[in-house]
Amino acid sequence: NRAVINLLGNGTAAANIFGNIELQSDADTINVTDGETLFNGIINSDCYDADAIAAGGDNPTLSSCGVGTLNIDTGGNFHLAIDDIDGPSYVFMNTLNMGADGTITFDLPALGATADPGTYPQVFVANANLDGTLVANVTNANGLVDSTFYDNVIDANVRTGEFAACTLSINGVDATNSLLLR
Repeated sequence: NRAVINLLGNGTAAANIFGNIELQSDADTINVTDGETLFNGIINSDCYDADAIAAGGDNPTLSSCGVGTLNIDTGGNFHLAIDDIDGPSYVFMNTLNMGADGTITFDLPALGATADPGTYPQVFVANANLDGTLVANVTNANGLVDSTFYDNVIDANVRTGEFAACTLSINGVDATNSLLLR
C-alpha cells in the first residue's frame, strides 16, 4: 500500500522529528509544507553505509538505493540536523522535488578546508529536481566562518534545474547580506 507522510510545520516554531523514516516503495511520498520540519534521523536507513559516505565524491550506488519521493514546497523547510550523539541526518530516496516555495536547510560544521563526508547531513537521490532555496546553516562556537568545502550535500545521479537562492546562516542567524561576506 502506498504511504503519504505530510510533514507540516506549525508556522511559529519548527516541528521536530527524531528517528528514522522507512519507506517501502517508489510510490511512497513525503511532503514537507507550511513551515519548518527539523529532522534528526535517516530516511531509508537500510541504505546507510558509513564507509561509502566517508569515501566522498559521487556515489551512484548510494544515490540509487532509496525509494520514494520527497517533495519540499508550499512554504516547507526540511531542516537536516546534526545530533551530538547520533551524528548527521541522511536522506536516501529515489526523487527529490524542490518547489519554488520550498527550502532545504543543512546544518554544517565550520571546520575550515574540507569537511569530511560523514560529519554533515547529505541527501542521496537518483533524481533531483531543484528550485527554491538551499540554506547552509554553519555552526561555529565563535560565530566566525572559514572557507569550508562540503562534498555533495546533495548527491544525485540526475539533476534538473538549480536552486533559485542559496543562503548562509551562521548559528541560526541569516548572514546572506553581511558586509563581512562580500
